[in-house]
Amino acid sequence: METLREKHTNLEQEVINKIGELLEKKGLNCTSQSKTEVLRVLDEEKMYNLEGGRWLVELNETTLFDNNGYTYGLDSLSLEDLCNVVDSIEESCYDFRVATMENNERKLIKYFDDKEKAYEFFIEVRAKIIEAGEEGREVWTEERREDGDYESGDYYSIDEDELEE
Repeated sequence: METLREKHTNLEQEVINKIGELLEKKGLNCTSQSKTEVLRVLDEEKMYNLEGGRWLVELNETTLFDNNGYTYGLDSLSLEDLCNVVDSIEESCYDFRVATMENNERKLIKYFDDKEKAYEFFIEVRAKIIEAGEEGREVWTEERREDGDYESGDYYSIDEDELEE
């Protein structure tokens, strides 16, 4: 029977392996150490405080990098926080995403590797918004840029004029 410590160690190794896979897929040059390949943390909620006003912005299989270029070991974050960071990076590694918003609250973000599938989903959601006639609903597409951030694409929002037609 596997002990809890063994399970913990296995999970740590699984996280490191996932970081390696993501580096192969979407690794970028580190902003502070140009010859080092890293993954960028794009979700501000996952840019955890590492030390005195310094926060996580990049990582690789062995190192966390803060906004000032300082480095830390992976164990500077709890395993739970590290898992949250890696999960958010995995989601952000897709090249396209479609997001919806209702009354200024983000409701859904769906990720795609294929631009055509992302656009088809955008059209589906847009049709549902039109059919429901819900004012304040928005849907948009975004495409991942070279720097790892997303750039807005198609956008649709239903407004009062359309509801009155």
